[in-house]
Amino acid sequence: MCSLIKINLGQLSIRPVRKVEEPRYLELIQQYHYPGDLAKIGHTLWYVTTHGDEWAALLSFSAAAWKCGVRDRWIGWDFRHQYDRLKLIANNSRFLILPEWHYPNLGSKALSLCRQRIAGDWRTHFGQSLLLLETFDDPSRFHGTVYRAANWTCLGLTRGYSRTRDGYSTVATSPKKEPDFVEIAPPDHGRIETRRIWCSTAPNEHLDFPHVGQVFLSERESFYKKTRKVTHEVVLGVTNRSPEQACPERILKVNRGHWMIENRCHYVIDWNFDEDRAAASE
Repeated sequence: MCSLIKINLGQLSIRPVRKVEEPRYLELIQQYHYPGDLAKIGHTLWYVTTHGDEWAALLSFSAAAWKCGVRDRWIGWDFRHQYDRLKLIANNSRFLILPEWHYPNLGSKALSLCRQRIAGDWRTHFGQSLLLLETFDDPSRFHGTVYRAANWTCLGLTRGYSRTRDGYSTVATSPKKEPDFVEIAPPDHGRIETRRIWCSTAPNEHLDFPHVGQVFLSERESFYKKTRKVTHEVVLGVTNRSPEQACPERILKVNRGHWMIENRCHYVIDWNFDEDRAAASE
């Protein structure tokens, strides 16, 4: 027999960590967060989410990543303006839900509460405004479900280089090749879809396939808002079109168009009109 315990998320609150509480905060982060604690470097705010007098979740926000290709392209700024405007972004560098507080929706509630007050706190502590929040998830460990539930937008994969005191690491600690194209679809039938595609001509000479132009890997990630379920689908493909004839965006569009024909036309003929079995009975 198992028991269920419910908590009232309306009783959650969030506040900056007090100076006297910082040793406890660091100890918990070091004990339960897989990369360990993170020293305060530059503009940094630590938050604690509380339920009554008890600590439920811990968050850290610090200076934005100096470089992030998918972010910079999404914003649309160029390198001449980028560094002057990084101060408008804060990076959620740590997020820890304490072990005894793994309740449904608590994580997205904590992120929402923090988003509502961090701009004011940032201005009070550092005299600067905030326009955006960013974070980075390791896809080998997480799917970013809590962030999606809190209405954060996934922009794509990074190259995996980490920030150091001297700039950036020379080796990618968690290598991830950026997709060649990313498409984020708005909520449709209760789900949010992120579609990514990688294209390459490198395997061409090793493939026993006539007239190969390039190969591609397409990934579709669907987040269902009602159930909070996340599904992944990966498709490998080959085309006789060269990169000059078909860019990644075009290949992704054509690939999706194939399934639109399959679902809208062939499915109706096969299922509604029973075409397959009718042909077999002749």
